[in-house]
Amino acid sequence: MRLECAGKDICLVRGLGELIARIVTNELSDDDNKALKSFDPYRDFSGMEQFK
Repeated sequence: MRLECAGKDICLVRGLGELIARIVTNELSDDDNKALKSFDPYRDFSGMEQFK
């Protein structure tokens, strides 16, 4: 079954729900781990481009 996203908020909630389900069932993919690392407040910001 394919669900269409009616808005960005709905897509975000759906994706977040799927990610949480994979965390709970311990079925994280490499993409999930990469996405979770981007939320780490202690990540290295030295290589990021600064806004001017």
